[in-house]
Amino acid sequence: MFSYLFQLVMVFAFGLYILMIGFETFVEMVNFSLMHAVVQIGFLEIAILIVTNLILFIAEDKLYSKSCNVEC
Repeated sequence: MFSYLFQLVMVFAFGLYILMIGFETFVEMVNFSLMHAVVQIGFLEIAILIVTNLILFIAEDKLYSKSCNVEC
């Protein structure tokens, strides 16, 4: 259940990342520098979110497999 929630969050974050790429492309076409800076900050936040979720997902998977090996 817990890993399913992490996968759901990761899929949501990836979809948001794709949306931001499209938005940034639009902003570059308009060439609006303030919005460009805001989009770059958004990129950084989403990248940090995705990396954090991946690390937690891998750590949870490894901890679960270790506990299963001990209990099984």
